Amino acid sequence: MNFKNTLWGIWQCLKLAWSEGHRRIIIESDSAEAISALAKTNPLHPQFNICQEIWELMERSWECDLQQIWREVNVCADMLAKGALGMDAGREYLVDEPSVLATALESDILGIGSSRSVIL
Repeated sequence: MNFKNTLWGIWQCLKLAWSEGHRRIIIESDSAEAISALAKTNPLHPQFNICQEIWELMERSWECDLQQIWREVNVCADMLAKGALGMDAGREYLVDEPSVLATALESDILGIGSSRSVIL
């Protein structure tokens, strides 16, 4: 998922959480670029308008935290987000887990992780 799509996803998530009455939320993203863009005000940033919309939502009277995580921390969420890119706009409520998640869920239950090389 590219940076712009990630910001739009965060905006949609915040709007949905607010409209559903949730007042304590944590949004996790594996996009360092999105987290960085939302951490500082830069009116010259090419995605400033959507960042501004997100800031306005986050400033409402609720507890709203944005955290960066590694993609490997939540493989299932990553798979669902990628699958949602091909869906129509709107809400999709899942009653059962999609079959594509079976292996990832089993690995998570068994505590089997994946490795990643990181250069700091």
